Amino acid sequence: MPVRAVAWRVAVGDLRMSAAPIRRSLETIEAANGVETRRLVYAEGDVGRIVRVSQGTRGRVRVQAGSDHIIAIHLAEAPDIMRWVHAKSLSTGAGLHSFATLRAQGFDDWSFDRIHVLQLHLPDSLVRETFAELSNREPDCLEVFHVMNQLDPSTPHFARWVLKEATAGPLPRLTVDTMIRMWATTLVTRFSNASGQPPVTQTVARQPRPEDVRVARVIDYIEAHLGEPLSVAELASVACLSAGYFSRSFRATTGEALWAYVRRRRGERAMEMLQTTRLSIAEIAYACGFANQGHFTESFKRQFAM
Repeated sequence: MPVRAVAWRVAVGDLRMSAAPIRRSLETIEAANGVETRRLVYAEGDVGRIVRVSQGTRGRVRVQAGSDHIIAIHLAEAPDIMRWVHAKSLSTGAGLHSFATLRAQGFDDWSFDRIHVLQLHLPDSLVRETFAELSNREPDCLEVFHVMNQLDPSTPHFARWVLKEATAGPLPRLTVDTMIRMWATTLVTRFSNASGQPPVTQTVARQPRPEDVRVARVIDYIEAHLGEPLSVAELASVACLSAGYFSRSFRATTGEALWAYVRRRRGERAMEMLQTTRLSIAEIAYACGFANQGHFTESFKRQFAM
């Protein structure tokens, strides 16, 4: 089947847009390219939304980000996918639970044999507000980088949680807003000019290294023991590596220092518990491994700027 170009506007207009315009957009896509494209609004909050998009037939689309920054998490491996940003090839291939970013008002082109992604739509106003809070710079100075096939240890857990919860019914708006704010913080601190990284980051699809498998094992261990004291020696033993080599491998695999990852995941777990449980702040602080409520409050404000 020949590849056909399709104009695909992903996010435009009011952030509180109902599902009806999105369904009309879906019908337009199907009429244009003659193949079935599934687009389902999983969750919508006051400041963003989560959308699941899938197409099982070879195609090519142009994605225009409109007023939102988009993070697309791959729910299936896509070794043949290709992406162009302003006609420049950025990367080929995408691994399971890797993600790509597209900044607001930008566009890019994708070709693929099949695609299955979870899209997070982050309002530009929220991302700029987060940038100003975390960098002490003017919001207009924000520059969000294009990344493709980016890996993050927490993404698989996030994607699995969203898919599981969405099958039980619509996610609460407050929960959606919490997740969107968390991802806005990640976007600013790791994939913008506030991060100190080069303006374009790309990761070529590759086979997992032995170190990757060991680090993944440690990630699962950390997730199961976030509320307990953790040490480098303990985590290194889980990976069957020396403490020094393990710390270097963890950073090389995840792009994040070990304790920075642990602090971030404790904060994100606490955020989830604040929204989904009736526990007190002190109880949540203890359950997530913080020394006390004061330590949790200080860390929370530093992480989420709120």
